[in-house]
Amino acid sequence: MRRGLLCLGLALAGCVPSKAPRVEQPPVILISIDTLRADRLGVYGYAGVETPAIDALRREAVLYQDTFSPYPLTLPAHASMLTGQLPTEHGVRDNAGYILDSLTPYVPRELQAAGYETAAMVSSVVLRSQSGLGDGFDVFDDDMGRVGGVTPMGAQRSGFETGRLAIDWLRARDSSSESAPFLFLHLYEPHSPYQPPEPFASRYEDAYDGEIATADAIVGSVMAQIRDLGLYERSLIILVSDHGEGLSDHGEQEHGILLHREALRVPLLVKLPHGAHAGTTMASPVSLTIVASIVRSLTGVSEEDDSLFTDGPGTPVYSETYYPRLQLGWSALTSLVEDQWHYIGGPAPSLYDMSKDPGELDNKLASSPAVVRRLHRQLQALEQPLELPQQPTDPKSVAQLRQLGYLVGGTSTESKIDPKTALPAFGLLSEAAGLLTSGEAQAASSILEALVRSNPEMPAGWETLGLALVQLGRNEDALAAFDRARQAGGGQSSALAAAQVLMHLGRLEEARALATTALETEPVRSRCVLAEVALANKQPYQGGKLAQEAAALAPPDDPRPKLLMVRAALLLGSADVAHQEIESLEELPEDWLGPEQRIQITVLKGELAAVRGDYETAETAFRRALEARPSDVETYARLARLLVVTSRGSEAIAELNQMLTANPTPAAYQRAIALLTELRNPTQAAQLMEMARALFPGSSAFRE
Repeated sequence: MRRGLLCLGLALAGCVPSKAPRVEQPPVILISIDTLRADRLGVYGYAGVETPAIDALRREAVLYQDTFSPYPLTLPAHASMLTGQLPTEHGVRDNAGYILDSLTPYVPRELQAAGYETAAMVSSVVLRSQSGLGDGFDVFDDDMGRVGGVTPMGAQRSGFETGRLAIDWLRARDSSSESAPFLFLHLYEPHSPYQPPEPFASRYEDAYDGEIATADAIVGSVMAQIRDLGLYERSLIILVSDHGEGLSDHGEQEHGILLHREALRVPLLVKLPHGAHAGTTMASPVSLTIVASIVRSLTGVSEEDDSLFTDGPGTPVYSETYYPRLQLGWSALTSLVEDQWHYIGGPAPSLYDMSKDPGELDNKLASSPAVVRRLHRQLQALEQPLELPQQPTDPKSVAQLRQLGYLVGGTSTESKIDPKTALPAFGLLSEAAGLLTSGEAQAASSILEALVRSNPEMPAGWETLGLALVQLGRNEDALAAFDRARQAGGGQSSALAAAQVLMHLGRLEEARALATTALETEPVRSRCVLAEVALANKQPYQGGKLAQEAAALAPPDDPRPKLLMVRAALLLGSADVAHQEIESLEELPEDWLGPEQRIQITVLKGELAAVRGDYETAETAFRRALEARPSDVETYARLARLLVVTSRGSEAIAELNQMLTANPTPAAYQRAIALLTELRNPTQAAQLMEMARALFPGSSAFRE
């Protein structure tokens, strides 16, 4: 678009003058509303949801009509927002496994060096401080365990709580301070799962719209408090989103895999100090990286940049997603926006004229070869090779990210599978993963077995199937699934999962060899598996040493090494050491321990009581653990041993029968046979072996 023609329509279009007035160190308020599509706001023409706070801000702000995210995932997009760099430059290419380099130019560090007081309040673990975003902030509150958390394990918290914390910080500042504040407030509404509170849940049939209305209410509350503090007029206030949401427009319900307009186009409102250029519009497409440029220019960190507030031809806007490549082994996608054109590169490129086809339904690839050639060349010049993740993600963060709907694991290879055509498979994988998280392993395995038959080169499908089979006690089948995941290019998570299965099958040397291959890429988890192998081999000194090494490398909230250290101490007969370690585990904050780990602590307390001769307390602990997890074969084995020791052999046999009733699996029968042999009951062991052979004729465990 030519600048002269645009400015002739100043009165109608709101053409912005070439400069924004400079205010010496204005307060800066940056509000990021996660997963908010621009086209679902009234200020961008949508009539389906009421957003009075955002509407009011728009009247006093510059609105950027077409802002595109460089990456449809939270961490890479925010890294671009706060550095002004594309993912190809700052290197963060996924939500997990990447850390923003401390040498990267970063707005919070720059403002802090310029004398600003800096604070961030975030609503999701995706933006945890350990991602590298915490650098440059005097205060970085990512504690999801506070009151107001809305998911298990503290994966996210209510934006109302995060907004309150932000205002508390502003109010607590010394009013006589000469330093201006920089506040970064991150809201996770309307990210999935869409669960708007009342009155918005009842007001909106579409839960996504209900969450948008919720976010608007939070923004309204924060704006009212900023006005009350006397900061509003002189502040630079930016409201933006990191990426959009698919909402099944092109088959993707959420985000991360495709690069269509609904996933990339985000709102951007910039209220300049004292309301300069209020109500005007910037029509040319821009990248989300412009946020960093605006902050730098308006605060004096960099030289004034007139182009930020001058509409004109603009420059091509690059976006990418390596999420399908990293997590599914499919092809990555890249895209370029230039004027009205949106070109998406990949195995099956596409071209859309957004001015005539904003929904991107009419592929112009064949009818516009000259445009395709030009944009393809430009896109190739911007693309950069992928560096695979260098940082293993701790298990708590993995669990939290999975709760938020993200895949975390990774593959070592890339195929030419087009994510657009493979989306139905991803939908089945997501459905199965949700069932598995809910404890419905049988239903999950049925979906996954069909999925891998039709998609045999999908490592995430095989690995998730393996996890489901482990829950069902089908260890040999699980091992085969993990092996297929590795053959398809799966990462070390498949290898370590296979090592744990091998350990439960008694193939300890194979488990040790496989876990050793992951020492560099998964230093904590691999040492934990090796410690388990050592303990199974009755090598408590070695197991304890490996557990201590894992604890030294693990984050402080990772309880796995401590649990293994307790087991090693019990095998060594060091009851006092085990007691101290159990006490330290119980002192961890509530959200640091999942239900599974709390059950493990209960079992270990039972073992400690048994070592001390307090058999009554031990029996109570084991039975309590079995009430919480009836499928725990090893706890049944512990209880049976205890009953034999206390001369209650008939009760021990009854518990083993109960174990087999609760767990009619080859693994449970195998464990019962081994235990009967250990307890010198060869006749019943042989009878159970014959029964197992009849029940599981295809299992190799009962052939000898």
